[in-house]
Amino acid sequence: GCAMVISHDRYFLDRVCTHLIAFESVLKDGVHETKVQWFEGNYSEYLEFKAHHKKREKEMVQNET
Repeated sequence: GCAMVISHDRYFLDRVCTHLIAFESVLKDGVHETKVQWFEGNYSEYLEFKAHHKKREKEMVQNET
């Protein structure tokens, strides 16, 4: 079965969720765009993935200059 849960309780999300759909606002050229991210794993794993991805993007930008 499938259940949709909307919560700000990280402890609950870590123990219940196996997949996440995250809606995030991204500022691009002064305009807010909504980015939808599908992720397999719990909330803590998603935060680790985001931090790693953000670090890689920052390193790529620094290497371009």
